[in-house]
Amino acid sequence: MYPLSVCCWVLDLTTAGFYAWATRPPSARAIERARLCETIQTIFTSQRGRYGAPRIDQTLRKHHGYTGSLNRIQTLMCAIGLHAKAAKKYKVTTDSCQALPVATNLRGQDFSCDVSAESASHAKAPDQVWLF
Repeated sequence: MYPLSVCCWVLDLTTAGFYAWATRPPSARAIERARLCETIQTIFTSQRGRYGAPRIDQTLRKHHGYTGSLNRIQTLMCAIGLHAKAAKKYKVTTDSCQALPVATNLRGQDFSCDVSAESASHAKAPDQVWLF
């Protein structure tokens, strides 16, 4: 790599300014951002990754007293790398508009098994009625 003096010269900085920046404590805004990122991460994992920025915004406002904007939450979620999992879409698996004939109902929906002689059931013992 290049020496620090060359990097500072290219960026039009002083080496003293670089060392002042490197040793400076984090600002109040940076501390608040870190706390908010941690809270967002906690809410996101507690909901198993299903909450997006709007729901996290509602939760923060309701339970944590957040007064910032939704855009800030979206930006922080992108910076952390959080993306909500979308619910699976409904997929139609039955075609109700088919031209196939419907079989007649010979059993009358009577699938009971009664061994008494006066019973009207079609099956007098188990395994006598089979359906296709």
